Amino acid sequence: MRRVRKDPEELRGDVFGRARVTLVAGVLAWVVRSYGLGDWPDGWPYVELDVPDRFFPTMTAVLGLVGLGFLAATAVAVAQWRTARRYERWAQDPELAALVPPEARHDSVRRSGRLSVRAGYYTVGVFLGSWVAVILAALAFYGVLVLLGEAPTQEDDSRLGKIYTGVFLALFATACLVPAVALFRRWYSSRTVERLSEDPNLVGLTLSHPALVSPRRASAIPSLDVRFQPPIAGRYAELHQVTREKNVIDRRPWRIAYLRLFDNEPRVRDFMRGAWREFGYVHLIRSAASVSPTELREAHRLGTTKMFINSRARMSEELYHQPVHPLPRGRHRLLGAARGAVLVKDAYGSYPVRALLCHGGFWKSAVDTLLTHVDLVVIDLSGYRRENEGTRFELQRVIDRVPVHRFVLLTDASGDRAFLEAQIREAWSHMAHGSPNSGSGQRAILVAQTSDHGRYWSVRLGLDVAARTRPLLVHLHNRLTRAESR
Repeated sequence: MRRVRKDPEELRGDVFGRARVTLVAGVLAWVVRSYGLGDWPDGWPYVELDVPDRFFPTMTAVLGLVGLGFLAATAVAVAQWRTARRYERWAQDPELAALVPPEARHDSVRRSGRLSVRAGYYTVGVFLGSWVAVILAALAFYGVLVLLGEAPTQEDDSRLGKIYTGVFLALFATACLVPAVALFRRWYSSRTVERLSEDPNLVGLTLSHPALVSPRRASAIPSLDVRFQPPIAGRYAELHQVTREKNVIDRRPWRIAYLRLFDNEPRVRDFMRGAWREFGYVHLIRSAASVSPTELREAHRLGTTKMFINSRARMSEELYHQPVHPLPRGRHRLLGAARGAVLVKDAYGSYPVRALLCHGGFWKSAVDTLLTHVDLVVIDLSGYRRENEGTRFELQRVIDRVPVHRFVLLTDASGDRAFLEAQIREAWSHMAHGSPNSGSGQRAILVAQTSDHGRYWSVRLGLDVAARTRPLLVHLHNRLTRAESR
């Protein structure tokens, strides 16, 4: 179970509330026991009750167990309150603040995209849908009988009830079996790709080209201002059709690197439906879950050694041969970015996504190579925790190698700002020697909050879901332009 940070004041209320219930249950147990034994203080009213002999002992035992249960719950609440108080003290210490876990809601968006959650929602939907289909069929059948002037008998009802039950079970089983097989194939492909990505025989030239991580810290680390930017409202009036030379705001298209948690599927899809692809070519490292069973089967046919990018030469070759022609306006299915296809609707066209599948032993070097080929780096910290070592490495490398005006961090509405700021400041304090961000003065890191850009049906209905992020992209463009003109 993952650690979470809770509010000490709320826990203190839980402690007192559970303690009161414990006390009330204990007093009631004493009262019932004393009343049953006749051990009643002199002068107090006492009435003989005509109840079974085991009534008072049983009630005493029940109330005692309730009291013991709430006593244990009080002890748990006290322990949680003490832990919350300890985290509260740690949060005030710059050296310990990064060790404080986030709030429980911090990775709610990430959890909503898990296969188990999606499968659960689908099963409930199929169950209800099957019942609705059977009920509508029954109503239609009875309606036909009424129109024909034939009233069904009780025997007909019994026989039809069995038929409808069988039809319902058949519909439910079929509707669940088909996606279950598809999900299993996806899961099996993902696990196979993960296993292959850890195969040392497929590393290639990786060992001779490791990620260049400086063992020394920067001698002068400037102070840091972490700025959380809420969603920017408004519209950008001068929008143009995307071309190879000019993006949607009639500027040179960017090369954008998108780094994120591999298992945060909803955020990847939201990013792809945003306006980022209207401003430039999005580069990302593919996850194992994004490899389809068809791709895996083709890789086995051609040889798995060609499946992964496993050297700097291969990485440069892949970047060179990526598609450059923009996509026309309209609906598109993006492959390689997430599990399955991502349905998008581009009002002004967009640039193709460049998805790179790297070997597990090469991905750190791949990140280093990617950072030297892009104009803007985007790190999505939605759902990030300290145990996500891959994203922690990427955050550190970006701070070490990319000027602050050329990268932006993202979070969602449920993100724990205090937790994220502590993680960012810890990475900043470990800035490597030679970082372009070292020196005197102050630097500012922008953490932009982006909510859902639009779900599946928003795209199906033709809504311009990218409009929510265009103001942020214009803001980033102006920020980058001002910084480079100094």
